Amino acid sequence: MKEQNQAARDIGTAIIEKELSRTQRAAGRIFISLLHGLATLSDAQRDSITPRQSAVIYSYAQGFDTILTVISTTLALHVNGTEDGESIGDRKPKQKAKPGKDRSVEVVSSSLNTLLLAIIGSLDPKQRSHGALFEAILYFILSRVGSHLFFFTFNHERSETVDGDIAVPFPPCHSEAGVSDSAAPVVKQRVAIMEGKHLIQLLARAMTLAPSFLGSNLYPSATTRLSRASGMVNRASASKPSAIKSALTLLARQKLQHTLINAMFGEDDAQNEFTERLTKPKPFPPIAAPPNVDDKDVSAWFSEQVWRLVGWEVLGRDEDLL
Repeated sequence: MKEQNQAARDIGTAIIEKELSRTQRAAGRIFISLLHGLATLSDAQRDSITPRQSAVIYSYAQGFDTILTVISTTLALHVNGTEDGESIGDRKPKQKAKPGKDRSVEVVSSSLNTLLLAIIGSLDPKQRSHGALFEAILYFILSRVGSHLFFFTFNHERSETVDGDIAVPFPPCHSEAGVSDSAAPVVKQRVAIMEGKHLIQLLARAMTLAPSFLGSNLYPSATTRLSRASGMVNRASASKPSAIKSALTLLARQKLQHTLINAMFGEDDAQNEFTERLTKPKPFPPIAAPPNVDDKDVSAWFSEQVWRLVGWEVLGRDEDLL
């Protein structure tokens, strides 16, 4: 019976891998097409992002964040279906999750993460719109990294208020596995560990490209500096691109650090007024909220607004009524 169940799981995993591969290729082509479309919306006479580009950037960034949510949800559903009620720190070494099931979940989450890595790598620093999109994507990555960093540090999710965080008891210690032994939610604990690996991959890729988008300081590589010190480098070799590296400017790095701190500990309006940071992308034009009118008053309010906007003059002219 166990062999049959294992065979069924293997077949299911193979089907998932095949269908997911097709879906990933299609999604990748769609995202690349959107990037090309975003460039065609640029206005050569304007030195800023056009309104149409802003709308595309907002939707694109929201799609990126949605895929991050899908990864998190997939991992949470998997954890909910395996060994409920048992903390990772208390798990016995001999107990292992079912390989077939683990493999299918790993395939799904890794494939989606690979798609996100490809999207980040497809951005062109020479395109102003791509730079705005990169900042929006990096904002969503740092937001999730900040919440995970808070959880791993304090062993609980951040409360909405500072008093709520103070009321939560601080974990007494951490186990050798690096997981706290306190009564943290088991599902959140496991999902954070699994999701954290994907987030670090995304953050590493984004930080590698950040100097190209946010500003960089060029400096010679360690090999070039050593060669210059010993007098073994000539102008030809020093001018090669490989001999030059780039790093984030101090202002750009502080901007990312402030974004991470806000994501970890929450918004601080008093501090944010004087610090520069990445902000959450907003729809353009902003979504208008409906008027705040009670349902019972809508009838009279509607008539008043129509005549206020159009005008009452026509009712006062007898010749217009003939």
